Amino acid sequence: MVWNAIVRLLDHPGLIQAEIDRRREAARNADPLRKREEELHREQVRVEKSSERLVTAYQEGLLTLAQLRQRMPALRGVATLSPRSSFSIPYRPPR
Repeated sequence: MVWNAIVRLLDHPGLIQAEIDRRREAARNADPLRKREEELHREQVRVEKSSERLVTAYQEGLLTLAQLRQRMPALRGVATLSPRSSFSIPYRPPR
């Protein structure tokens, strides 16, 4: 019985590909909440890195204080938007 199934799969490799495609699609659609959490975490990391770069540029004399003050509020605005848009979902690091 098992052997017949193996021979059938070997005779029709399209069946294997169809199963792989089906499982990939299922994995993509599996957990939208988890995907959203990961997106928000990536955005948070991006904003933090951008803030750090701006402060470093200021410390190295590449930006004036006025330029730093002009650019930081935009990043703070993005940073405060992210938690609201997550509906207060606590972050769980990806496994």
